[in-house]
This record gives sequence, structure tokens and C-alpha cells, in this order.
Amino acid sequence: MTTPSRTRLSPEDRKKQLLGTAKQMIATNGLQSFTMEGLARTAMVSSPLVYNYFPTRKTFLQELLAQEFEIYSTTLEKNCANVDNFTELMRVFICCDLDHHASGNILPHLQSQPDLTCAIESSQNEHTKKIVRLLVHSTAENFKLTEYQAALVAKMSSGASRAAADFFAGSDVDREKVIDLTWSYMFAGIEKIASMQHLP
Repeated sequence: MTTPSRTRLSPEDRKKQLLGTAKQMIATNGLQSFTMEGLARTAMVSSPLVYNYFPTRKTFLQELLAQEFEIYSTTLEKNCANVDNFTELMRVFICCDLDHHASGNILPHLQSQPDLTCAIESSQNEHTKKIVRLLVHSTAENFKLTEYQAALVAKMSSGASRAAADFFAGSDVDREKVIDLTWSYMFAGIEKIASMQHLP
């Protein structure tokens, strides 16, 4: 009786397999414990094969970061494009912050490493500019603010959303309640600022 031979993956599929395996490893055990040798064992391939695709741990993690950032930025931009009012747009941003800081999301851990983020600096800057323009424009239009005022309000709102995400990540509270409470807090603040007679 013959043993069936293992299917050989194409180079592209092999890279996807290695990146996917690493993502699970880092989500489970953290970034600091990740090694190329550990990746080889978990993926059931040889260490030389891993190094054949990725010459160093740094280049590997930079590619993983680029992949995860592409997924994140594409999803956020697509979700923003699918809403047609300010309330829904702000909820998209709150949900994005909650997901970004959720347990198992490796992107924040990769982004915390300066030697890795240089690999996505250009695309990250372009994405940030696009999102900021959208947020400032929508805030200015909805609340009849100047661009400067809207930029300041958007910055403060982003801070509130990230703080809520940090709180949510370490708690077991209901997600929808956090979203609703965060949006109510942000909306009330923006509305109050917009009603002031002498804005800077």
C-alpha cells in the first residue's frame, strides 16, 4: 500500500500559508516569542524553506504587517464608502477602533515596532490623509463648522473612540452598549461645541 504524496504548494500559496500560520502564532503567544524556527515547526516545513521565502525575521514581519495593514485600511475605506450619513460614519470609526484593539488582532502589536513600520510608512500616511479628509469634511458639513474647527473636533472624537476601545478590550461589557455610549458621548460633545457662539 503506497502512501499518498503531499501536495506541493505554489510559491504564492506557501507564502500565504506561512503568513497565516505566523498570524495565529502571534495572536496566541505574542510577538516577542515568535521565531522563524518556531514558524517552521508549526507550519511543518523546514527552516531553510522558510528562510528561502523570507531571509530574516524582520523582513517576514514587515510583510506580515503590510498584509494586515492592507486588510485593515481596505476594510475601513470600504465600510466608510457604504454609509450615507454622519451617524453611520462615526459608528464605522468606533467599530473599527474596537476591532483594532480586540484580543487576537496582531496589527497593533506589529505597528508598535518602529523597525517594522517603515515598511508601510507611505501607504499608512496616504490612508491617514484620506480618512482624515473624509472625517473633517463630514464633521464640517454636518455641524456647519469651519475646516479648522472640524479638524479639532475630529481629533478629539478620535481620542474618545480610542479610549473606549482600550476600555472595551479589557472588559466583558456588551459591545453594542459601548458603541452606543461612545457615540452618544461624542455626538453630545460635538453638538455642544457647534452651538458655541465664539469658536476659535
